[in-house]
Amino acid sequence: MVALAFARPLGAAAPPGPTDTAAAGEQARAGSAIAGALDDSFGSPLAFDRLGELQPDLAQAILAAWRRAQADGQSEAVFRHAVLGLVRARMVRAALVGDGAELDDVQRIRLGLLRRARAAGGDTCTAYLRTGELPLGIDPPDALRAREQALARRMLGAGLLGPLRGLDARRATIPGEIVSAVTAGTGLSQQTVRAAFQDQGSADDRCSVTIGLLEATLTWNGPERRDILLTL
Repeated sequence: MVALAFARPLGAAAPPGPTDTAAAGEQARAGSAIAGALDDSFGSPLAFDRLGELQPDLAQAILAAWRRAQADGQSEAVFRHAVLGLVRARMVRAALVGDGAELDDVQRIRLGLLRRARAAGGDTCTAYLRTGELPLGIDPPDALRAREQALARRMLGAGLLGPLRGLDARRATIPGEIVSAVTAGTGLSQQTVRAAFQDQGSADDRCSVTIGLLEATLTWNGPERRDILLTL
């Protein structure tokens, strides 16, 4: 066993002046950027007003992200990437604190994202493990993205993408059969695998072991399954 956180003016409208034109242009850019960010995260067209009805705090968080991006001079691509990271984080957190109905689905998505991160290098993979974010420009395969978007829409419709909350530290006992499966799947020694369980070893080894542990646990029905998934 191995032990494992807009106001409408009254009266007739005056011809738009330079300031009015600039404001209208800014509103158009914001609308376009937010629409793009929602499309990235949810796949099918989602009006911002509808998002506000389903999950008002998420809508406000996205508006706040847009304002920060503007204040910092960030590009639209950086803003959209930040929104995608926010939605992903809420999906994972909801799966970890909810009744478990989405836990498997979220962890299967994370497994695909981990594989994509590993393809970009061990450091990218361990950075994803630490932050939950893929670097800008490293996108998942189209099929994985579609599955992630469908899950995001489902969780949004169920009201699950609420504010991020802190999590208590969790530990799980990993049975010997899972240790053996990870060892066989990764080709690493048991010593290296056990060290990686404790976040020790090289970035490549820690990434490979985490992927192997997720793969083995998701295809296993032992009593510690849920506890292990909750720690990853």
